Amino acid sequence: MLSYPLLLERQAARLSGAMELPPPHSGRIFLRLIRLARRGRETVMDIYTSGNRMRIRVTRFLAPLRETIKNDPIDGQFSVREDVSVPIEVSSTYLEPWDSFLKMMSKMDFGGFAHDLSDEIDADHYFMFYTNSSGYAAKGITNPHEKKWPENWLHLIHRSYGMELNPPRRLFYKEKIPA
Repeated sequence: MLSYPLLLERQAARLSGAMELPPPHSGRIFLRLIRLARRGRETVMDIYTSGNRMRIRVTRFLAPLRETIKNDPIDGQFSVREDVSVPIEVSSTYLEPWDSFLKMMSKMDFGGFAHDLSDEIDADHYFMFYTNSSGYAAKGITNPHEKKWPENWLHLIHRSYGMELNPPRRLFYKEKIPA
C-alpha cells in the first residue's frame, strides 16, 4: 500500500495535465514540480520542450486535493475517495529563451536533490521529476522549509512561485477555513 504522500502525489499526477516526456536521447527536457502544501494552493508545474521553444503548464487544484484521500481508522490504510471531485485549472504559455528560471534549470543538478519523504498527513510534500531525455531524477521531500539543509529544494520551490504566474489565470482557489 502507498504511503500518504505517495498516494497524494499519485492523485495530483492523475488529475493534472499529461506529462510531455521527450523521446529518448533527443536533447529535450521535462521538469515537473508538484507542490502539495498543507495550506494554500496545491499545484503541478511542468516545464518542457515544445518544438523549438520551452513551455510552462500549471495545473492548479481549486479545492484541497487532500480531501480526496481517506484514512481507514481500523487498519490505518490510505485510499482514494471516489465520492469527492476536485476542480482544476490548467493554463500554459511559452517561455522566452532568456528566462532566468530556464537558466537556473540548466545549472541545477537534479540528481543531487535529497529524497526525504515522511508519512505525515499534516505536512508539506513536494515532488520533482526531471529528465534531459538521457537520464532522469525523481525525488520527494517533506517539510523542506523546516529544514536548513535542502537549499536546492528551497531554491526550486521559491522560484516556482514566480514561474506559476506566467500562464494566464482563469479561475481562483477557494480555501476552506476551519471552524
